[in-house]
Amino acid sequence: MHVGSPTSPAKRTLLIVILVAIAVCLLLLGIWSARRPLDALILLLALLVFHSGLSRVLENVFVLDNRLVLLLSAWKEAVIAGLAVAAFVRLRRGSVRARLSPAVLAALFLALAVIRIGLDVAAHVGPTDELFAARNACEFAVLFIVVAVLAPDVAWLRRASWVLVPLVVVAAEAALIELLYGSRLYDVLYHAPGQQLASSFTVRFGGQILPRAAGTYTAPNEFGLGLAVYLFAVILPLALLRPGPFSRALLGLAAMTSSVALALTYSRSAWVGAAVGAGLLIVLLHRRIIGWVRGHARRRIGTGWRRTAVLAAAVVVLIVVFVASSGSQFLMATLTGNEVSAAARPSSLAAGVEALLHSPLGQGMTAAGPKALSVNKTAVLTENWYLVYGIQLGWLALACLCAFLGACLISLMRRVHAAFSSPEELTARAAFQIGALGALTAALVGALFIPSLLDLPASVTLWTFVAATLGPDAAVSADTAPLDPIGRAPRSNQKGTAR
Repeated sequence: MHVGSPTSPAKRTLLIVILVAIAVCLLLLGIWSARRPLDALILLLALLVFHSGLSRVLENVFVLDNRLVLLLSAWKEAVIAGLAVAAFVRLRRGSVRARLSPAVLAALFLALAVIRIGLDVAAHVGPTDELFAARNACEFAVLFIVVAVLAPDVAWLRRASWVLVPLVVVAAEAALIELLYGSRLYDVLYHAPGQQLASSFTVRFGGQILPRAAGTYTAPNEFGLGLAVYLFAVILPLALLRPGPFSRALLGLAAMTSSVALALTYSRSAWVGAAVGAGLLIVLLHRRIIGWVRGHARRRIGTGWRRTAVLAAAVVVLIVVFVASSGSQFLMATLTGNEVSAAARPSSLAAGVEALLHSPLGQGMTAAGPKALSVNKTAVLTENWYLVYGIQLGWLALACLCAFLGACLISLMRRVHAAFSSPEELTARAAFQIGALGALTAALVGALFIPSLLDLPASVTLWTFVAATLGPDAAVSADTAPLDPIGRAPRSNQKGTAR
């Protein structure tokens, strides 16, 4: 099906009718989101797993008109707008229970960004590109504030996570299937007819050219970040809460396929981020982990050995996949500077730092980053996420952003440490706080090397779980009750949070 630019009055009329129909659907979606915000938030997270991939199919396979694809992609903005309305209503009613200190910093950062965007729009005739870049750069702050105000309880975290687990399995399996077909399928899915496949979809080292797993995301680095977020924020907390046999099998499948797909993304930023995130959790909790393992082994040594054997087998499989896919050679080529992309990173970082030093007030939303080059040929090619924000929005906005990130990290670390006063008392909220801390650490470390957090599916998922786990700790019954054998949480007594 090819829908190109309309050339006749009939085609233009049909396009207008379609655009109006989509706009009406988006309006209805936003109204529903405002009426049932927590259900809408789960829908947002679920559909984001496949959003980028479906958009690429519409653009590259069905070759739909760009205006149609752009409007269809606005479903997530419609949901977030509805969530914002619900949060505003809750603020007016004075029923907010969450501690909003990180959200206040997010709001300050957002205000500074809006001022910069307003200056950009006032100074340019065609502000479309800058507004699009602003959406990618600032939407996470809007969502964080909204989720902090809505303050989902632990029952919601469980429900959202169990919805996401099978979808993550599908996304990871899709990536592995794509790799089996290789360039034939990549040339169909990942670039428009008549164009060439972007260099970011392959790695080149030692005379080899290997495809990178991109799955249902827009590119391999973004997919790697998304998988790291799912592994930490979604799969790890559920695994800590002693699910039933069926749920354990599903979680094991999700963890295994996601880890294999993560290895095959060849995303060094995701690898390093995931390693640092896991390392931080181990350092923070090592004594309590050792105590819990010893106590559990004394009570159920047979089951403990079986689970240890399964875990060891999974680690062996991952190592075999990593070595067989030349991942170890790629890592060595990176460390020795023989990989082209890695060799260019120091100059990219230096250019970003120099541009930041000359941008105290910011240069605008299309002034830095790889994506900015497509609309601004003078954009600074730096791939450090923090430098991109500093060059675009200025020093004050960057300082505010760093303060917000630091507040989130410190708050999560304090809560995780406090939750483990006894190794036998792991609550559901503590489990999700552990996962959120690992995911946030992985993302912020990865952001040193690549601006993948500008990708909305990964960013929205990350900040939703961070904001939700930083919510109030009042829901004691839902927080401490164990999962039933199939992983369902007990029904929450807080009816207001389910609407």
